[in-house]
Amino acid sequence: MARQWIESGQPSRGIAQLEATVLEKASSSGALRDLAWGLWWVERQNDAVAQMQKATLSDNADSIASYLAWRDLGLMQASIHRFEESLEALEKATLAEEKLAVAPPAAKPLLLARAEISLYANKPKQALALALGVIEFGKEAIPQALVVAAEARALQGQV
Repeated sequence: MARQWIESGQPSRGIAQLEATVLEKASSSGALRDLAWGLWWVERQNDAVAQMQKATLSDNADSIASYLAWRDLGLMQASIHRFEESLEALEKATLAEEKLAVAPPAAKPLLLARAEISLYANKPKQALALALGVIEFGKEAIPQALVVAAEARALQGQV
């Protein structure tokens, strides 16, 4: 319902509903993530990031909720050019993903996202290492990983 309020041009009602859900659910990670994304939709990015940071602290570190909160936090931070913080959050998401044993992390898009953000953070060595990891283990992402690797090498002066 909150999303419907936001989409119908009544963002304050939608946000109020999301905030009430956070209070009702004792600051659960899911409720905090919903609130963060609601704030993001109404272009309150800094507030959204603050709520997503709370979501990373609210559940068991080995849970899927923890993985989702760290992943979403990293993506939000990258979107507002907070690349260093984004890389830290996405690294924590990768660690949480490994604990869940869902699939090899190198086969996941998260590793490629970290490689691309490393370029924006002017960390070509890190970008290259991550891109090579994608190439080695994540066949479906090889084309984009090759682009990242080429850009990282160019930044390092290696052609």
